[in-house]
Amino acid sequence: MRFLVYHSGYDTGDTQKPYAGDAKASSDAHKVDALIKSLRENHYDATRFVRKGKKFGNVPNVWAELGSVWRSVMHDPDQCAHLLGKLITYVGPKRIAWGTDSLWYGSPQPEIVALRRFEFSDKAKEFYGLPYGLEGDVEDPTRKARRPSRTIRNGILGRNAARAYNFDPDERFNQISCDQVNALRQDAYLSQLGTERESAPLATHKAPGARTRREVMDSLVNSPWSP
Repeated sequence: MRFLVYHSGYDTGDTQKPYAGDAKASSDAHKVDALIKSLRENHYDATRFVRKGKKFGNVPNVWAELGSVWRSVMHDPDQCAHLLGKLITYVGPKRIAWGTDSLWYGSPQPEIVALRRFEFSDKAKEFYGLPYGLEGDVEDPTRKARRPSRTIRNGILGRNAARAYNFDPDERFNQISCDQVNALRQDAYLSQLGTERESAPLATHKAPGARTRREVMDSLVNSPWSP
């Protein structure tokens, strides 16, 4: 059985700091630390699965999903570092799965850009033992990735979840026409691609779907998809 833990255990009000420690963390709280504590109290966190000669391991069948929690910290580099550093350490560099909860928020482009550009500070790299930050090799974070597909960053942005869902990301990638993708990005979705002002059109930031019970009931009666 595989477990994808939505929001990595996060709920509103959970400020990301270093893991509080087993004596202070509680597994029944709505916090990222609660996910870590639940793994540790069952002797199942990533530190239990470190192979000989390595410093980081991966929990065999648990993925920490970043929906909402990444959005909540992406404007604060310190919280970003603690969130990712904790998850890399206790769940594993290959067990962090991308997610946005953009069903509620609209376009995920700000979250995508934030993860593309985030860099660990020198202090954070030292604290978490990640000399290359997210450019470290997903198989061995203490070494720089030999190619982009092996970085922790690209693992988080999609490759890690591929294993959970049983598909080959390279095969899928090769089926896509680059010309078609680039045309979509440049002409229909992103503006100022590749610059510091890269963004999605404002229209795509409109939150889709019903947000309340009343809106759900109304949509069932009046929308084109109603019975």
